[in-house]
Amino acid sequence: VGRNFNCSFNWGLCGGWFASSAHLDWFFSPSVNTSTLREHTGNGGYYAGVLAVAGRPHGSTAVLTSPPIPLTAEQVYCVDYWVRTSSDYSRARVRVNSKLPGNTTLLSRCQVQTPNWKNCGALITPNVTDVYQIEIDVIFETVPEFTFLFDDITIYPGRCRLYRN
Repeated sequence: VGRNFNCSFNWGLCGGWFASSAHLDWFFSPSVNTSTLREHTGNGGYYAGVLAVAGRPHGSTAVLTSPPIPLTAEQVYCVDYWVRTSSDYSRARVRVNSKLPGNTTLLSRCQVQTPNWKNCGALITPNVTDVYQIEIDVIFETVPEFTFLFDDITIYPGRCRLYRN
């Protein structure tokens, strides 16, 4: 796993990553000087977001998919990412999946219901050496219009070293 699989969104959607959704709008934005619209480091970088507009179906899903990543069998890898919602009243579930052609495996879930950045992670231990894709699904569970933000998605060998806030 090389540098290509780190995505800070400082130049929009990172090379090879793909964003999709139905009934939801993706955006990539610079930080501004307010606590509600700042990427997680506070250093003025960028972040990605999904806007859930009024009238969208309950359970609408936004998906981020990585480029193909070569992973070695029996090696542990971490998918490390930062997420937050626009308010305490907004709730979304994040699912991280690994994908081989014709096969998807759920790696982890992260419940998000906070206007503060939350560091989440998922462990991958491939059964076979192959080229995988990582799919991050955001399922919107609350009805009101709100925004869900992503920052700094990193895939690296070893156990997750998550920040606990």
